[in-house]
Amino acid sequence: MNKHNKFITALICIFLITLLFTERAESTDSETEISKNEQTYIEEISLLKTQINTLEKELKEAQDLRSVLSESSYIGEFEISYYTAGFESTGKNPGDKGYGITKSGEYVKENYTAATDWTILPKGTVFYIEGVGIRVSTDEGYDIKGEKIDVFEPDLEIALQNGRHKAKIYVIELGVN
Repeated sequence: MNKHNKFITALICIFLITLLFTERAESTDSETEISKNEQTYIEEISLLKTQINTLEKELKEAQDLRSVLSESSYIGEFEISYYTAGFESTGKNPGDKGYGITKSGEYVKENYTAATDWTILPKGTVFYIEGVGIRVSTDEGYDIKGEKIDVFEPDLEIALQNGRHKAKIYVIELGVN
């Protein structure tokens, strides 16, 4: 083989090797892009599964609530307000005697404690406040007389944001005085 043929053969080899590496690089870029897309899809599917689980839980809670309310008694619309265990609501600070303790002797609990007029909703009454949830009458308040309910909320900002409003009340289980 003469020098000219060797040179042409070498050029062809270089060309083929360059072509091969270029295709591999493009293939790797393409595979990287597919991998990124697959990861995005996997993340989206995971998010959708989380959302489905949340919706299924909310549906079950709604069905449970509907079941509970089907056996409850509607007693009317009450004025709803919110209080905290803090000084602004009780005149007590953390560390003070009786701080966070209700009239029934229980500690206040988020999503549980409410103050009512015990002549209307006696101590221990379990009731549903439309738009708020199920609460238990474990406290009485100085200004809570008649058709008023004061709902315990541990966060002052949220208590203030909730303000005062009217809501339908359903008694699930009547307590005793």
